[in-house]
Amino acid sequence: PSKRKLSEGANGPALPPPSPLLPTSQLQHTRFPQEESGQEDVVVLGVMKKSQYGPIVGRSEEKSNEIKTTDPNRSDRDRSIFRSPSLVPYHDSCLVKERVLKYLIDIFPEVSDALRSQAAQASGKGLRSTQLGSNIPGHGSYDGSNSHIVDSNAFAEYFTILQQCLNGSENEKHLILSGRHHGIHKDLICLLWKIDEEGRHNDRPSADVAKGTLILFYERLVGLHPEVGDEFTKNFAYAANPNGTEQHVEINDDDKSSDCGKESGYGDSNDDINLDKERRQQNGRVRNAIKRRRVDKKKEHKPKDNDDVPNELDHITKLLEVYVTSARGNEAYNNKYMSHYYKLLLLLASRHQSFRRRMLSHDNWRWSLRAFVLGPTSRGSGPLYDVIFNGTITYLVKDAEFRRVMLLHLLAPQTCDGGKRSFLSQSRLETASLSLLHTIFNSERGSTGEEDNAISIFIDDEHRGMSHVSASVIKFHNRLDDEGGAGTKVGAPIMVVLKGLSLALECLCMVLSSLGLNQMRSLMTEWPEVDDIVSLCTQIVTRTEAEWSKSLADEGAEERNLEAMRIVSHATEVCNIMASEEESR
Repeated sequence: PSKRKLSEGANGPALPPPSPLLPTSQLQHTRFPQEESGQEDVVVLGVMKKSQYGPIVGRSEEKSNEIKTTDPNRSDRDRSIFRSPSLVPYHDSCLVKERVLKYLIDIFPEVSDALRSQAAQASGKGLRSTQLGSNIPGHGSYDGSNSHIVDSNAFAEYFTILQQCLNGSENEKHLILSGRHHGIHKDLICLLWKIDEEGRHNDRPSADVAKGTLILFYERLVGLHPEVGDEFTKNFAYAANPNGTEQHVEINDDDKSSDCGKESGYGDSNDDINLDKERRQQNGRVRNAIKRRRVDKKKEHKPKDNDDVPNELDHITKLLEVYVTSARGNEAYNNKYMSHYYKLLLLLASRHQSFRRRMLSHDNWRWSLRAFVLGPTSRGSGPLYDVIFNGTITYLVKDAEFRRVMLLHLLAPQTCDGGKRSFLSQSRLETASLSLLHTIFNSERGSTGEEDNAISIFIDDEHRGMSHVSASVIKFHNRLDDEGGAGTKVGAPIMVVLKGLSLALECLCMVLSSLGLNQMRSLMTEWPEVDDIVSLCTQIVTRTEAEWSKSLADEGAEERNLEAMRIVSHATEVCNIMASEEESR
């Protein structure tokens, strides 16, 4: 831009062009001069934020119009000052994001080092951080408690702004990918493992905001750039096999000079032959030097050493084993941040079959299902509940092996009520386990002739699935006549009782209707609750309208009436199947 005073011929002081990045010491306090109207704008992390009265660019363009009006003879150079490249990014939010992202990635090594040293600095002379944090209120704890001295909010804004700067461009992918472009991807993942491990050992808070925001950033990054997920699921294979990636070879200035004759205009003199010969010899020497350099780089190429993460680390296992706790104090944190951790797992599973296999077979997925969906620590709803439950339903439909694993998990007899009952027969009123069982049966339709299908496993002597579902039918039916509406005596919503009873009866119908005559006869001798179920279903079919009105109460009558109709329909079907079996004897 011109060095002439912008205020010449203008009505007020001109606004200086924004600096691309201000010194760190000025980031939080730098303000631009006030206009006559008292408007002011602030620079945060080097990006100009517009005031409440409008963007900076609009005011700059307004000044430009004033200059042109008051002095039409001004040169084109002066008139174009407001189209300076330093102002261009502020016309396009994507350019702003790309520029800020580059600056943030440039300082990533410093941020990483500071995060890694937090726990060590907090530990003092070998003392546990939980002891040191008692006098620092709110530091590092998501719920405001005093349990840790490590302030996990310290670098949360850094990862939040990184996430906000992502827009899916090729440039940002080049800044991130570790293999070909030598970006921060692997270092970022290793930093996550470091933070996670410190949380597992109580050196950082379990509700670590920096960890949560890092996961949010990585989830969005993988969503925008599938190549990032490819690199991760291959366990950064470029480090172990550098031959499979592009190698960047830098040539010295002396080497570059060998091609200058091509642009010098030589070629018509009598010395052409000698010159060409010398050039060919020089080019040969350069090619040999490049080959040697490539070989040396291949020999020396190793992943960046990391004291905390060994080079042979299985990153997929580390991701599947990220530390999550079901403690009540972490409920808000889990819903806000860790729900995105499970979204990240499901995103990678939807794109990479090998990752999906490992995720579904890993014990941590079943632990998460028990802790946040099926077991007594579940809240029954919320973002975390929805992500895990819906993800499980998705892969029950798609994956036959996962259906077998989950069926056995639902029938395991020592999972609830002090190790006495299964998820299906537990005393707690919940519908998720029955929904999973219904999905398993529904997905197995057409395979009833196979010996190892879900229903065959369900009814065998070892697993005794009919007893588990019978217990579920009985517990929901017992709450049907509670005073004030179904389930009110135990604080359960009416729709939970109705839906649970409907699902349990429908699962019984799906099993009974799939069996042949001989299988039915065999089942009758191995199902001790058969008489209780027949009696209960008869009671449901013969219930009066007044009894149903008492159970359904008045609110949301239409939805509850529909669910009641399903209950009666399923109970009728059970009675009909049992009557047919009785007649065939």
